[in-house]
Amino acid sequence: MTLRRLTLAVTLALTPFPLLAQDALPKADPLAGFGWLRELAGSCWTTVLPGGKLRDTQCYEVRFGRFLAGSIRLEPVAAPDDTAAPAVKLPHGAGFGGENICKAEKGGRISCWNWGSDGTFSPGEYLADGELFRYPLPRKPASTAPEQRMTWKRLDADSVRVLREKKDGEAWTESFAVVYTRVRP
Repeated sequence: MTLRRLTLAVTLALTPFPLLAQDALPKADPLAGFGWLRELAGSCWTTVLPGGKLRDTQCYEVRFGRFLAGSIRLEPVAAPDDTAAPAVKLPHGAGFGGENICKAEKGGRISCWNWGSDGTFSPGEYLADGELFRYPLPRKPASTAPEQRMTWKRLDADSVRVLREKKDGEAWTESFAVVYTRVRP
């Protein structure tokens, strides 16, 4: 047997063992850092925003086995009730579409990139706070408006409460809250 054949035979004989050993090791779950947010994947979640004029539908999926991707659509409610409370003022209004992709990081942080039909393109992050996830809203440059955040709380397997809050001195006060319910695919 020539040296070349011997080298090839030894290489082929030894190659499967390291690969098998690596496959046998338990792999860390790349979605573990999402906590219960990972359970949003595979479904859409919907609510009617305060004022009763806009429906907010958000759909989530896992991408590449490690990212949580979402989409959002704000659309007019089919039969608006003119006697409803004043609508929540959102910068983008009806017809808005947006996307985001998030990755769980160490320390209870989830980093995201968001983009939307209104030209939005910005980073964001969720911060774990026990069973809550807090999402600080970005301020516009030179803004003097109070800080705001969204707080996500899982109510059960089919509903999530999202609270919009404003900072008032050292305290956070509620601006509005909605409950998203799962829409089965």
